[in-house]
Amino acid sequence: MGSNYKAKLGIESNQLFTGEWTLIESTRSCPFKRIASGGIHSSALSNDGRAFTWGCGSDGRLGHAEAQGHRYLYKEHEPRPIDLFNNQQVASIATSYYHMAAIVVQ
Repeated sequence: MGSNYKAKLGIESNQLFTGEWTLIESTRSCPFKRIASGGIHSSALSNDGRAFTWGCGSDGRLGHAEAQGHRYLYKEHEPRPIDLFNNQQVASIATSYYHMAAIVVQ
């Protein structure tokens, strides 16, 4: 529910706003315990300690390597795990307009 500007709701749709709750099918098998929304992208922390991002990936703000160097053209329509944290548990996440931050368990 809300603004889907730059795909930040995690639904592949040309609709810029939705007034209804929408289930993101890809998360059905991997529930989230925390979600953080920024101005044009979002992040989530799964129950098993993985960090996911979606929305506008310009300038690498999603943490996905292929988005590096792209300006406003790169969008991730569905939540996707951040590979950088592949073997680490993520304890907390935060999202702002230009970045996403995570605290990992050592």
